[in-house]
Amino acid sequence: MASPAQGPGDSEAQAIDVDSPIKRGTGDANEPLELASSDSEDDNPPTKRPKPAPASPVPAGNASRAGDDDARRQEAPPASPPGNALLAQLRREREAKRGPPRPAPAPAPAPPPPRQNSIQAFELSAATQSARDVPGHIDRGFTKIVDGVLTAGDADVLIRLAAQKGYKVATIKHRNRTQAARQKALQKRNSGRCMFDSPRLADQIFDRLRPFLPARKRDGDGAEWRLVGLNERLRFLRYDPGQFFLQHPDGHFSRGRRERSFITLLLYLNEG
Repeated sequence: MASPAQGPGDSEAQAIDVDSPIKRGTGDANEPLELASSDSEDDNPPTKRPKPAPASPVPAGNASRAGDDDARRQEAPPASPPGNALLAQLRREREAKRGPPRPAPAPAPAPPPPRQNSIQAFELSAATQSARDVPGHIDRGFTKIVDGVLTAGDADVLIRLAAQKGYKVATIKHRNRTQAARQKALQKRNSGRCMFDSPRLADQIFDRLRPFLPARKRDGDGAEWRLVGLNERLRFLRYDPGQFFLQHPDGHFSRGRRERSFITLLLYLNEG
């Protein structure tokens, strides 16, 4: 802060902040104002600014050279951009020479699925399953239709592999001991059959069917049995025109005293 100063004839003092610039002059309305700081040690009023001296005349030759210099300055190329601007310009020029980016190479095609050469080592293709009731059927035990267990491609391969092994005449249990019994059985069942033992394929089919199967069943004596899997013996049946299998009840399969079958599973490989 500046201490208050009092001039002759003044009746009161005025304080001025030293950090604030002020303008002062002689009071003449035509006199220019000068910017000064309040901590100036010069208490005298500023004098008038000197008028600028008139420009000295330039000789004609010099004027011509000055004009040429102005023209050259106008025609001179712009100064190179400094720093990051120069790097950006160089990058744009390099990209312009390089041309548009090349498209990414196409991905390599997926390898073909392994060839299925045996039913014992068969691998099922991915499929989605859904279950529905049998139309008009009165269920006395358990009956369901499950769609999507096999794909059409897998079914075609299974048909081919079964045909490679070959079909034999399907028989009825306990009715194939003599020629006469076999002839009589043909009146009830007349078709071809081939069989494979494939635990691996049976397990894959069971994984797809398990959500739709009952977890427990009771036998005729009231004993409760728990669902554990499918019989690994797969029977492929083929019906040529005119062949048949008359209506019949299915027997059950037992493996000792701890496993037995309750439900027959039929997988249709074609629309025949």
